[in-house]
Amino acid sequence: MALIASRLRRAGYQAQCFGYRGRDNLQANLERLARHVEGRTVHFVGHSLGGVLIYDLLQKYPSMPCGKVVLLGAPVRGCFAGRRLGSDRRLADGLDRMIDSGIRALVDRFHDELAGLVTGTIERWDATETSSQLELLLGRDLQYIRINGTVVGAGVGLILHAVVQGLG
Repeated sequence: MALIASRLRRAGYQAQCFGYRGRDNLQANLERLARHVEGRTVHFVGHSLGGVLIYDLLQKYPSMPCGKVVLLGAPVRGCFAGRRLGSDRRLADGLDRMIDSGIRALVDRFHDELAGLVTGTIERWDATETSSQLELLLGRDLQYIRINGTVVGAGVGLILHAVVQGLG
């Protein structure tokens, strides 16, 4: 969307990209977008999930002043392929086998290159920058991951202690 926004700006429009993460709560994204455009007539351009977000926004807030709306590849009426895969187990299984076979063939053929790519990438990581990026990507989930790790670790420790005490 940044490319489209850039081209719109060059054509004289005021373009803003609304950043959201698809994993976030859709309702929270809707409310944040509604606050972002509050009181202004806005033209919307949305792609894929962004288009769904715009569609849902206009459904939830029908009195919102709205200019033109362009949705690119937004599955607002559902997705035929997804419905078909969801209802045809044989087709879904065949697709799974095809994807599995393709991945195996790629890994078999390019395993050395893939291993080198991954190893080289990880070797170039800076520990501080990596931690900061993970915190940005995982956001609130990171705290739950930490808590979950602590709880699971404590549970395993207690179980092992009980087993050792029971055998001893």
